[in-house]
Amino acid sequence: MHEKEHCRSPDRGDAKRRRLQTDTAELDMQSAVERHVLEMRSQCLEEEQAPENYVPPLGKKTLDASDLSTFPLMPATMGFVQGERQVMLLMGDAGSGKTHFLRQLERELWNRYTGPNNPIPILINLPEFIKTAPNLLKQVLKSKGFDKHQIRHLKSNKRQFILLCDRYDESKAQGNIYNSNNFNKTGQWRAKLIFACRSYKLGPGSDGHFRPEDRYSLTKLDLFEKVAMAPFTFREIKCYVQKYLTHSTPRAVHSQPETSLPSESINFWDFRQYMETLVNIPNLIELVGNPYILSFILGLLPDIVVSARDNPRSLVSIGVLYKYVFDHWIEASQRRLFSRVLSEDERMAFDELLESGFPAACMAYLKDLAVDIFKSQKKDINSVHYTFKNDKTTWKAKFFGSEAKTRLIQESVPLTRSGTSYYFIHPSLLDYLYPLVIFDLDVSGEAFTSSDTDGYDSDDVDWGTPDTLSGSSTDPPLAEQALQRGQALESGHVLGVTNIAKRPMAIQILADHVQNNPFFKEQLIETVRQSRNSDGVDQKLAANAMTILVRSGMQFHSADLRSIKINGANLYGGGLDSADLRNSDLTGTILDKCCLSQARLEGARLQRARFGELPFVELIGVPTTSAYSLDGKLYAIGFSNGSITIFDTDNWKPIHSHQESSKSITALAFSPRGELLSFGDRT
Repeated sequence: MHEKEHCRSPDRGDAKRRRLQTDTAELDMQSAVERHVLEMRSQCLEEEQAPENYVPPLGKKTLDASDLSTFPLMPATMGFVQGERQVMLLMGDAGSGKTHFLRQLERELWNRYTGPNNPIPILINLPEFIKTAPNLLKQVLKSKGFDKHQIRHLKSNKRQFILLCDRYDESKAQGNIYNSNNFNKTGQWRAKLIFACRSYKLGPGSDGHFRPEDRYSLTKLDLFEKVAMAPFTFREIKCYVQKYLTHSTPRAVHSQPETSLPSESINFWDFRQYMETLVNIPNLIELVGNPYILSFILGLLPDIVVSARDNPRSLVSIGVLYKYVFDHWIEASQRRLFSRVLSEDERMAFDELLESGFPAACMAYLKDLAVDIFKSQKKDINSVHYTFKNDKTTWKAKFFGSEAKTRLIQESVPLTRSGTSYYFIHPSLLDYLYPLVIFDLDVSGEAFTSSDTDGYDSDDVDWGTPDTLSGSSTDPPLAEQALQRGQALESGHVLGVTNIAKRPMAIQILADHVQNNPFFKEQLIETVRQSRNSDGVDQKLAANAMTILVRSGMQFHSADLRSIKINGANLYGGGLDSADLRNSDLTGTILDKCCLSQARLEGARLQRARFGELPFVELIGVPTTSAYSLDGKLYAIGFSNGSITIFDTDNWKPIHSHQESSKSITALAFSPRGELLSFGDRT
């Protein structure tokens, strides 16, 4: 008995020692792992400093949500981190700041890290790890220097991770990464995932690539959340400009071989000058809502404006600014493709595009797209709806189909996507492209048609420099032009594809071109002349020609414009004093602030013409109240003397006037059919 007890004593001691050794090893492992985690924290906080110009971005619930319904993105994302949902999809256009935001989010999470009870944030460049997607976290931890024992320790101790998966759109990911890794299942890794993806990759049904499976959930809680990067508001733009002036080293204009701009230090520019310029150039303040575009536009503005100093019309800088937007965007896209893992067919297509000229191929694609949008879409020209099933045989397929070359170009130009809709990141970019096509016509003399797009080859367009664009607003009247008549633009010319009356950017760029190209100006003048003939040019073409001439500053005082057909033209601010417009077709023209003193308009068609003035009626007495009939055809006015007058709104002539009361009329109301009028007086 004693012998048996004597034999057991060493066993108990060994077990105790082994437990002690195990506990010690566990503590050592825990300590080693935590030291490694803290090293990651220190490295992130020391190396990933926030850019000096960084402005906290705003978010919105969907890509289509109004830019007025925005919210601070960082607090919303921290709410996701602390909540029950497991996957967030961060959507945004190229250049919207997704990567910068994820870096700031990683810093914020590390700043809040106090120990093993807090989640470990890791920013992942997803294309580097996508081949090992089913073992994503294990491979990421190996790349961070953790050995297999430490990785096993992290998993067995159920440490929580926040995986910030950047560049999903470039990763060629297959399937659902969250589900394939079995995150948050029994015995598996505990992790929340935030994916950043450019919006053009997100078509119908794309939520399935991100949404976690919840078939085992008893609460059926939606574990998936989406948020979109919102453009900078005016407030964020002001904040960025202030930081730019405080922290950035001023530099000269970006070097571009096509454009030579005079060098002048931008140290002399202050906050007021930057903001005034951004606001005064049409559409620019909306365009720079994209942080990437804003970042390089600020470096260009001073030199571009200085180059236009001798021209009183500073709007000549628009074309140059937009040219830089496209050049920088496409250049950045090309660099991204060089660093991206491409499939075999994509690599072959990319090599072909490089051989033929990648920037030229992208611009040819864009110009062809602009023409077909204006030509084929009559109502909504700011977006294109494409589905393979319905549109595979239409004009849309060559721009949004699955062919590798088309796909690479589409991803490299400033287009964005929401579901089945594709659109430019700002409508003014489309307005810029349309004049480029017309300039190609002017230079080459050959039409640019939608069939000329095989390989998307195109010659570069020489915009010239802004200081070479000049003009005068004192041209002699049309009837007295000394220049030899040019040849009218033929029907079917691309200028007649769409009415540009409400496309101010396109009008302004074309008007600037008129001042630099007398031949183009003569073509437009003759196009307006030829519209007099019944078999003359297309009326839409003539209307656009007149719109451009008026915007260019050409005066038509005392001009013989009899019988011209320019219905739908925009003649805003035009000089037409004493012009002879008899029998002309001015249907639907915009005549706001147009000088028409002593102009002859006998027989002219003026239906739906807009003069920019409210109806004027001469009244006797003091009006106190008024009311329209439901159909808008009648307008009643009550007076302080108790009388009521009813007008016909077609010609604003009185059709009824009567003394209804001895007291002031205080209220009027028509019956639903407009047959009866009730009134109230001051009784």
